[in-house]
Amino acid sequence: MDRLIPPDYKTIEKIDIAKAQESRLENEVPVYIINAGEQDVVKIDFIFQAGNWFEPAPLIAYFTNAMLNEGTLHYTSREIAEKFDFLGSFYQNNIDLDFASISIISLNKHLEETLCLVEEIIKYPAFLENELQILLHKRKQQFLIDAAKVQNLAKFKFSQSLFGKSNPYGRYIVSEDFDHVTTGHLADFHRTFYCAENCKIIASGKADETVFKSLDAHFGSKSWCSNKAIQFPNIKFDGGQPGQYCIEKKDAVQSAIRIGKVLFNRTHPDFIGMQVLNTVIGGYFGSRLMKNIREEKGYTYGISSLLISLKNSGFWLIVSEIGNKYTFPAISEIYKEIEKLQYEKISSEELNLVKNYLLGDILRMFDGPFSNSESFRSILEYGLNPDYYENVIQTVKNISPEQLQQLAVNYLDKDSLVEVVAGKI
Repeated sequence: MDRLIPPDYKTIEKIDIAKAQESRLENEVPVYIINAGEQDVVKIDFIFQAGNWFEPAPLIAYFTNAMLNEGTLHYTSREIAEKFDFLGSFYQNNIDLDFASISIISLNKHLEETLCLVEEIIKYPAFLENELQILLHKRKQQFLIDAAKVQNLAKFKFSQSLFGKSNPYGRYIVSEDFDHVTTGHLADFHRTFYCAENCKIIASGKADETVFKSLDAHFGSKSWCSNKAIQFPNIKFDGGQPGQYCIEKKDAVQSAIRIGKVLFNRTHPDFIGMQVLNTVIGGYFGSRLMKNIREEKGYTYGISSLLISLKNSGFWLIVSEIGNKYTFPAISEIYKEIEKLQYEKISSEELNLVKNYLLGDILRMFDGPFSNSESFRSILEYGLNPDYYENVIQTVKNISPEQLQQLAVNYLDKDSLVEVVAGKI
């Protein structure tokens, strides 16, 4: 083998995507099954519209989700942890701006016992006062440490400038918010949002009819249905506030930079094209920002750009931490790279590189049943049909330099951007 000769590569023509089969429990809770595993393991995700967007006050959604496994009607938090360990099951709860979820991975032979425990966690959390105070203290201490970091100062200001102070997407948490969380708030929030009408279930792995029957036995009854219609909040956007914002932190060694704007979520027809454009500018290690600002100028160790999709909106941003004396030269270079995309067409060579990178990334998204499940979930939450990823593949393969240039002109106007710098100005 001559190691000086790189291996041949093949263009990805087609990706096999396992389709989810939809069924309904007795109480109409939708269950999406991806039966694609070879091993006797199953992953189950319980998804609720119960993220920050729905909370009546800061931190309520977060602590409701975090407290689910900190003691239930019949088990202490320690007993729950020991039972999961004994069964060899993995448990994880998670929350973001829109959704809350409880996920388990279990051997099929222990699924029945694992679901018994999960049913207890989801339906009968105790919200014990002493457990809440312990959790509040821990999280508050961590918050006070993190809140002083320049990256978090920039992050909070950036979100607030995009969505407004009163919008859940732009809400700025302060330390006093931890003092106002009560077990009563959490129980009310749980009663409203962690119910059958607000639940979707995804089962992946070796998820046959037995798995469905077990889910129906534990979650198919009407006993955990809400006795009243869920009132989802009707929240208006204040609108973004483009401009430049500086947050002084005199002892900072580095400055945190956030540059971006409100855009749209993955239901928008230009979202996939913007994913390609975002990859060119800062979405992978060989991006233009990395080449210019890291490799050529040496201003930073890392810089990247992201396209974020939210249920009710979306945004694009560039993020980096940069040595103080290079902060503003780096910002100048960022704007130069954005202008290049608007005034110069990307070369075929660079575009082909980006296309191959993205297609490889899509291939990884469907590598195994659990990855399939995660990819399916990301479209389920937006009401998109399974053909969405076929559209992604075709758009990536066929997008032209002219189309990317037009997207840059349409969406990356400098005057529409929010620029935040936190550090030693």
